[in-house]
Amino acid sequence: YQDSRGFVLQAERMFERSAAELARIDKDALARIRATLAKLKTAWPAPMPPDKPVLDAGAISALISDIELHISRY
Repeated sequence: YQDSRGFVLQAERMFERSAAELARIDKDALARIRATLAKLKTAWPAPMPPDKPVLDAGAISALISDIELHISRY
């Protein structure tokens, strides 16, 4: 749980380093990726796991796919 949480937080930090470049190209894609990352992070609300999952594996996979789709264009 902690590892996957860390991966998502690190992915967001890495994305934000290049966000300015994407903002010049496609502001809508930038906004969508940020919103999707925010939804994805809800699956890991704290360093310790919640009693029951916030998002199921299918929802997490769908969010990741959406991010991949919008990032892969650039």
